[in-house]
Amino acid sequence: MKNLYQIFNFGMKNLITKFCYIFLFFHSSEQIIAQRLSYGISAGVHVSNINIQPLDLAYDPFIFNSKPQNGYHIGVYRRIGLGLIYFEPQCWFTYLNQPLNISNRLNVDSTFQVPIDLSHLDFPIEFGLKIGPLSALYAPVFSMPIFDISQPSNWSNQFGVGLKLFRFQFNLRYQSPFDIIFSDISLDNLETNYRAQASQIIISIFMKI
Repeated sequence: MKNLYQIFNFGMKNLITKFCYIFLFFHSSEQIIAQRLSYGISAGVHVSNINIQPLDLAYDPFIFNSKPQNGYHIGVYRRIGLGLIYFEPQCWFTYLNQPLNISNRLNVDSTFQVPIDLSHLDFPIEFGLKIGPLSALYAPVFSMPIFDISQPSNWSNQFGVGLKLFRFQFNLRYQSPFDIIFSDISLDNLETNYRAQASQIIISIFMKI
């Protein structure tokens, strides 16, 4: 009976010791993960530019006049730091409104303006490499139209650099062209289809909360 008690007592002590080790492991892991997780808010200024090409290169009756336009975004982010690299999902509300002047190539006085609403929800999935306060980033971006549902959802890419100062990070990034539905243009009994793409330069600031 005494031997059975000793075996039981040893087994319980061993079980409790293992449980304590497991608890300490997960508790310390949670603390390490919590130290590597951060979140915050972001805002930025966008400069967009539209490139328009006719689908039929042999028939191009219109002239398009579009100047780079300013827009902005506000958003939130969640960062997971892994030493020199990090992973950062983001969500932005982006406002862009691009007026476009269209003229008859044979009669430049015949002109009308088309407003193009490019406002959308952006979901950048950012990957970055940090070297001191500097960083380089790449982010595939999924964009969904908000107000003009005739526009398609798109995938594009962002490339950029960043500078961290205390709780703030400043980024300069380029977003590759995304498609715009822009077809069936009609003026002076002339009609044709075009393919349009918009690219952006983005200056943004991120604040850790």
